[in-house]
Amino acid sequence: MTELVLLVGGAIGGVLRLLVEQVMPTPDQFPLGTLCINLGGSLVLGFFYALADRRNISPLFRSAFGTGVIGAFTTFSTFVLETTDLVEIHWWMAVVYGIGSLFGGLVCAAGGERLAVWLLERPLTEGRAR
Repeated sequence: MTELVLLVGGAIGGVLRLLVEQVMPTPDQFPLGTLCINLGGSLVLGFFYALADRRNISPLFRSAFGTGVIGAFTTFSTFVLETTDLVEIHWWMAVVYGIGSLFGGLVCAAGGERLAVWLLERPLTEGRAR
């Protein structure tokens, strides 16, 4: 069953990635689409796993969404390939892209986790039910 949910999740993530890549511009050959995909994926994954830990989300759904959807949506190999291509074109863009991707990914993952914790632990306001 795990393999099936990974297959479905991976297909969803791959299609989402394709759609985002198609609508994102590439100014001066800068891979803005991949940067946004990887940073957004880091944020969502940090948020999701903090939520999953606190809400006891099933391991099967964790695999489907975390490994399947987000795993297929984000990509390290494309990041590395695009960075090496940028080195040949604009070395300083490669440095910005590399630092932005790695540092930004860490910040986004931590931010997503903190956001989930904050949303789950904040007091309920009157008229709002859980």
